[in-house]
Amino acid sequence: MPNKSIIINLLKKVFKIFLTTNDAPKRLNKKNAIPTNNSSQIASINYSTKKWILEVEFKPSNKVYHYLGVTPEIWRQFKYEVEHGGSAGKFFNGRIRGRYEAVKINN
Repeated sequence: MPNKSIIINLLKKVFKIFLTTNDAPKRLNKKNAIPTNNSSQIASINYSTKKWILEVEFKPSNKVYHYLGVTPEIWRQFKYEVEHGGSAGKFFNGRIRGRYEAVKINN
């Protein structure tokens, strides 16, 4: 069986190809976004289970980025952290930033 990191890297490449061959990426459904009320840097988080895309909206700029290939397990951990008063910024900086490819979304 292939190594988990090999599979994740392949998925990242597939997502990159998908995003560059289709129309410009769009925001995920905002009604599913989870506000991060306790964060000074992150306004909300959202996730596509079908595409493994994590969407992060940043404060105060309202810039939105998609992080490609984020596994459902990482999403569950991030969501749990946010919903239970943990630090969204700390989780993001330690587990997301620099580990997944980021695509800026024009909103």
